[in-house]
Amino acid sequence: MTSAGMYQIRVIPSRPAHRIASAPEVGQAMGLEPQEIHATPRDWLDADEVTRIVDLFANLGVSHVRLTGGEPLVRKELPEIVRRLNALPGIRDLTLTTNGTQLTRYAPALRDAGVRRINISLDSLRPERFHAITRLGQLDKTLDGIDAALVQGFQRVKINAVVLKH
Repeated sequence: MTSAGMYQIRVIPSRPAHRIASAPEVGQAMGLEPQEIHATPRDWLDADEVTRIVDLFANLGVSHVRLTGGEPLVRKELPEIVRRLNALPGIRDLTLTTNGTQLTRYAPALRDAGVRRINISLDSLRPERFHAITRLGQLDKTLDGIDAALVQGFQRVKINAVVLKH
């Protein structure tokens, strides 16, 4: 349980090694341990499967869902998945964790579908270091994504950063 007494689940719908991971407290309450399921992209859970699994957890008391990754926005149907999850009885909070590079395209649809909070990873403010850390990332796209999220008026836009010793 969280400090507010609510169960949470993280749904990770977008990486070759995807998983559905519950907070340790949820696993303990249900006698389960979080696991990883290794799969290729064609084996990813489809929208119906993600919805069904979250619905099962909602029936067990889960009320907060975090969509995370890899990068969840590689799934073009993510706004539809969010819409389905938001419609489930008992789901009160949907949060997205992203690298932000696709938020200029998806922020309005995600807000309309029911995402309330967004966490965005910002690995550096130096473009060359950002690229080196993320391997593919472009700092300007992430900064534009942060702006897009702020414009949409999500309840919370949180920037995640990890301090590295250089």
